[in-house]
Amino acid sequence: MPLKGDYHITPPNAVLDPGGTAQLRATARLSDGTSLDVTDLGEWTSDDETVATVAAGTVTAAGAGVTTVTARYQGLASAAATIVVA
Repeated sequence: MPLKGDYHITPPNAVLDPGGTAQLRATARLSDGTSLDVTDLGEWTSDDETVATVAAGTVTAAGAGVTTVTARYQGLASAAATIVVA
């Protein structure tokens, strides 16, 4: 089923201590109007892996700073989630 174009991450931001983790979820809206959890299917990236890494939606804080995390599914990029490590 093709995507409708609505693809987002929840929660949209997280504040973590170094070494802490958070679970993000990626949800895509399909052309038939239903939603699909694509957390395990998407390709996740962190803009700054010295701040936090991400795999299958699990964010692990590495060092102090701010980064954004995105997911891609079927060529569509999600809105970014902001991760703050303090």
